[in-house]
Amino acid sequence: MSRIHQIFLTFYTLLFSPFVILLLLSLYLYRCIVEIILRIQLKNKFAGLLDGTDCVWAVEEQSALSVNNILLIIEKDARHSNINFLECFRDLTRNRIINSSYEKLRYKRKRKFGYYFWERCEEIDLRERVRWLEYERSNCDGSCDNIYNGHLKRVLWNVCNQPLPENHTASWEILIGKCCPRSSHHYLRRMEERLTSRIKIPVLFRVHHSLGDGMALLKFFRDVIIDKDSVPETLLEVENFQKKSETMRKLDVTVSMTNHVNIIGSNSLQCSYRKDVMSACMPFVHFMMFSHFLKLLRGQFDDLSKYLSTVTLQDLTLETREFLNREREKLSNFYVEVVRKKVLSCLKITKLILNVPSCLIQQAFRSMDKSALHGAELSGEKLVSYWLEDDFKSPCDQKLFAKIQSIKSITGARFGDVLLAALSVSIHKYFLRLNEPVPTKLSVILPMKIEEWSENRPLQNNISVGILPLCVSQINGKELADPTENSQILDRLEDIKRANDVLRRGSDYGVNFLVMKYLSAVLPEILLQPIFKSHSTMVFSNLVGPLDVKILGHSLKNIVFWIPNRSYTGIGCSLLTYRGYLHLSLIADRALVQDEKALTRILESTVKEIDNLYDRLTLSFFSKKLRRSMSTPTKKGRFIGRSVKDLIRKIIDIILFYFQQSECSDSLKDHEDFSSNVSFLSNHRFLLRSTFQSSPLISCK
Repeated sequence: MSRIHQIFLTFYTLLFSPFVILLLLSLYLYRCIVEIILRIQLKNKFAGLLDGTDCVWAVEEQSALSVNNILLIIEKDARHSNINFLECFRDLTRNRIINSSYEKLRYKRKRKFGYYFWERCEEIDLRERVRWLEYERSNCDGSCDNIYNGHLKRVLWNVCNQPLPENHTASWEILIGKCCPRSSHHYLRRMEERLTSRIKIPVLFRVHHSLGDGMALLKFFRDVIIDKDSVPETLLEVENFQKKSETMRKLDVTVSMTNHVNIIGSNSLQCSYRKDVMSACMPFVHFMMFSHFLKLLRGQFDDLSKYLSTVTLQDLTLETREFLNREREKLSNFYVEVVRKKVLSCLKITKLILNVPSCLIQQAFRSMDKSALHGAELSGEKLVSYWLEDDFKSPCDQKLFAKIQSIKSITGARFGDVLLAALSVSIHKYFLRLNEPVPTKLSVILPMKIEEWSENRPLQNNISVGILPLCVSQINGKELADPTENSQILDRLEDIKRANDVLRRGSDYGVNFLVMKYLSAVLPEILLQPIFKSHSTMVFSNLVGPLDVKILGHSLKNIVFWIPNRSYTGIGCSLLTYRGYLHLSLIADRALVQDEKALTRILESTVKEIDNLYDRLTLSFFSKKLRRSMSTPTKKGRFIGRSVKDLIRKIIDIILFYFQQSECSDSLKDHEDFSSNVSFLSNHRFLLRSTFQSSPLISCK
């Protein structure tokens, strides 16, 4: 859109702004009336209208439900029965989730009079909320328990876009993978051979996005679900199997939500009862308190009279000055910490409000993507794929997370920029494989946490979104080479970093957050649907997960998640770190991608490009330092010594690192000379450094 068109549209926006403000005030008044009516109708069940940032995700379509799918791979003993494992998770849900302080988990999401609201549940049926991950087993050959053979992916295709329980009014559910009975003979054989009898079970947490953003869900996972103390694994004893199964059949799995109210009510009655008993037993307690108060007042008066009889005018002057100095410091601190921050915050909000018309106009008239990955109406059938680092790489290899951190420190780019640059190469290759026209760029939605306006409440959506142009075949009008021959990933990384810097310095994140938080809270659903139509190609999200944790005494081996699609945005890429490993996942609508293997190839190609970039940067980085140190003039011996000393330290660290990594390989264990050299360098590293420091070349001035 030209500059002249932007000026005219901004002028017309300002011209009609009084009518827009009047409309918003009318809708706000209507929203208040709806809230009053709902409070009268539902009484104690009414938990309030949804916040604006929650309403964004409540407005959804059947082909793209706003449900986050979080897959946990839990390792358990093969002797556990299926029923025992399921009931353990129902107990966890009852004791940790439902009885937790997160009240939002006990709400239902409903809509009336055009607005969404929360309704308190009277009871939660755990048989519906925590159930089996059902799928067809008729053609199973006993290998469906293997989570890497593609069977689990096909199961997730059918589940990830299904409605949540209670006609999609519930906010969460837990689906437990079941051990296949056809594969039981494999475990029996392995136990007879005294091999490992541990199996991996998939557990799928499905959470509606209106419950909270990714960071809020991770905090909830750390605080509530994982084990705080060591919980021993409960093995199923064969002789007590019948008794336990009968007990489980009689177990009431319906949790009543009225217990919390009864407990609070009984406590308040008990407190009032105690007060009445005290008043009846001690009728003169008030006179005793009054006499005690008079004694304290007389003592204070005596102390004041003694002070006034001994103090001089000079002492009063000094104390007055000290008092004024203290008050002046308090006022200055109050100004710096409170008033100044408030003024700057108000000025920032004012600037954002003034930028709202131009920013929204630019977003509304932004050119839409034209490619095979965007434009088609979503079908609702999803394909998912994932790449788990610790399952594909040897423990001796350097972690992909550490490699991206090294690339980040060398190039100055962000963590997500590195992955997006590698993803750009993979998408370019994908279009070439399909013989489809390669777009110049794709629009990628980047969520970002808004810390300054976040409220200290559990489970909330405090994120805003911005749109990043991801280069695919061109950078600044210059055509890129064939990625199979030359990926030009450094040029892509530089372009992505520049575009991300511009996006973060701009007002898009702030304006979008104001729209999501306040405008979406005022407007009814019929007006929100066209506003929040997403016309980007992809959503990208990255989160930092926890360290090694356990659930019910079982080790959590891996965790991966998929973000939901939205309107015309049918591709989602997510990144999560767990135990220092990096896990990637992709979700795509079948209307855009017909083959799941294409998603797997994109992920594998992305990892390969990151490895190649790391190798290229580290080799060139140390070779440049070597050339720089050798080309330094000799008359500045002090600077030569410093650069040589630093270079020698890095060379020693690199040699030690690669030798220690090579010790993990069986082929290098046979070389005694290698091992002796490694031990020699390890034992004498500090001796070498001290020798270099005392060298006359280094110490010369």
